[in-house]
Amino acid sequence: MLYRADVKCEPPALKILMVERRQEMHDKLVVRQVDFLVKDHLMLATALHPLSPDLARDEEKQAVHSFSCYGTKGLYGTLEETIGTSYYWNQSPLTNR
Repeated sequence: MLYRADVKCEPPALKILMVERRQEMHDKLVVRQVDFLVKDHLMLATALHPLSPDLARDEEKQAVHSFSCYGTKGLYGTLEETIGTSYYWNQSPLTNR
């Protein structure tokens, strides 16, 4: 998975204006994955990551997919909607807050 996004930063908000993707994917899944990446990589939060509906309910396939896409950050995957879900904001190693 590879994304490139155009963003507009107006603190405290970050607006994602456009996302380019390398491979063919469901549009809704792309939005959910970018949402997770922003929460995880920019906000340093622990959040649910999206799973592709193609994985059905096969837990072994879900685990392999989670690790291959997100590495050790892929702890909490779901087939359900992730936009607007709660997340845990970790203490930032950069600001000690």
